[in-house]
Amino acid sequence: METIEKAYTTKEISMTLGIGDSTLKKWCLSLEKNEYPFTRNDQNQRLFLEKDLVVLKLFQTMVQTNNFSVENAGMLIASKFKESGFPSGVSAIRIEEQSEKRRSYEVVQKPAAIIQYQEAYIQEQREFNQVLLESMREQKEFNQVLLERLEKQEKSIQEGLNTRDGELTQSIQGLQQQLNQLTIQTQEKRKQRKGLFKWFS
Repeated sequence: METIEKAYTTKEISMTLGIGDSTLKKWCLSLEKNEYPFTRNDQNQRLFLEKDLVVLKLFQTMVQTNNFSVENAGMLIASKFKESGFPSGVSAIRIEEQSEKRRSYEVVQKPAAIIQYQEAYIQEQREFNQVLLESMREQKEFNQVLLERLEKQEKSIQEGLNTRDGELTQSIQGLQQQLNQLTIQTQEKRKQRKGLFKWFS
C-alpha cells in the first residue's frame, strides 16, 4: 500500500512561518529560479512537503535574521537542498492541531540542516571578504595611478607657466629696449632741431 506524504497549502505554511502569502511567494520564486522544485496540484498551486518546511525555515532565518538578500538565500539553499524529483499522489491535508506546528518546528531544528546553513553562511562570508579585499586592492592601485597622473599634470602645468613667464619677461624686456631706443632717437631729433634754429637766428 502506497503511503501518501502530507502536504501543506500556501496559507498553512504562511501561518506556520508567520509571514504573508506574498512574502512566501517571493521566497518560492527565488528557490524555483535556482532549480528547487515544489510539488503542484491539478490547479498548478504549490503544495509544501516536510522537507520544504525545513528549506523555507532556513530561508527565513537567512533573510530575516542574518540579512541575506532573497536572491542570495535562494541560490545558496537551492544548491544544498534541490532534488531530482518528489513522490507522486500528494494530497493536501490541513494542519489543525498545534502538535503539527510543534513537530514542523522540531524538523526545522535538525542539527544537519543547521550545520549545512552555517557552512553555507561561512563560505559566503569568505567569498565576500575575498571580493572586498580584491576591491580594496584595485582601488588602491587606481588611486596610485591617479596620483601619479595628477603629479605629472601639475608638473606639466608648472613647466608651462614657467615657460610662459619667461617668454613674457623677454617680451617686456624687448619692448622696454625699443622704448628706450625710441626715447633716445626722439631726444636726438630734438637736439638737431634746436641746432638748426640757432643757425638761422
